[in-house]
Amino acid sequence: MMQTWIEEAKARQPRMVTDRRILHQMPETGFDTVRTKEYVRKRLSEEGIEAADLGNNGLTAVIGKGEHCFLLRADMDALSVAEQNDLPFRAENGNGHVCGHDIHTAMLLAAAGMLKKHEAELPGQVKLMFQPAEELGAGAKDMIAAGLLENPHVEAAAALHVQSTMPVGRASYTPGPATSSIDTFQILIRGKGGHSSLPEKAVNPLDVASYIQLLLNSAVQREISCQEHAVLAVTQVVGCEALNAFPDTAKICGNTRCYSNAVREYLY
Repeated sequence: MMQTWIEEAKARQPRMVTDRRILHQMPETGFDTVRTKEYVRKRLSEEGIEAADLGNNGLTAVIGKGEHCFLLRADMDALSVAEQNDLPFRAENGNGHVCGHDIHTAMLLAAAGMLKKHEAELPGQVKLMFQPAEELGAGAKDMIAAGLLENPHVEAAAALHVQSTMPVGRASYTPGPATSSIDTFQILIRGKGGHSSLPEKAVNPLDVASYIQLLLNSAVQREISCQEHAVLAVTQVVGCEALNAFPDTAKICGNTRCYSNAVREYLY
């Protein structure tokens, strides 16, 4: 039985590659995944699967019948990173699938087709979850709040993530948490704008932001036990665009990543 499924999966590889490359050329960010969602819906329909909208641009479907329900999840969103290469299927809209979510979606589409083909053999139900806004840390929460885990009730779930550093054909897992949580933060600093030729009449919020950023960079080392794992990353410092003036405000943005709920709550 397992060998048959492996052979079927290999036979679907060309279609997976096509799906992935089409998705790769339409990268959408956050919850703005309308084109991606509609492509997924079309492909599911071609496999005989009826999909339903859920939450803010999420998509779900159920295959099989029975008392128990297992969920399979893939994320659909990209990053606001322009792709810079000469591939014939590169994205050209200023966004990029640099985190591999196009691959995740293509793989779940292939799995959905295989499951639908063997639907009569399934001992229960499989719920499909195509999720937006993973990069924002908000898409799964939105779909769960919209009722993802009910009707039918989900008892267990699985997801995976591609990793460019792993050899092709291998998969890995680990007991306990496999991926970190993510929380984002913003710090707004209010100063007093003015011309750079008169610094004594201004309060430059970028100076304050610089000190805060340096302190944040050492926060994990100073506050979190070496037996724990955590990251606190400052990813954006925003002032004004003028080269000869101080802004009224500055903003620091970043995120924290943890494996422990206790550490997550402490950092946040």
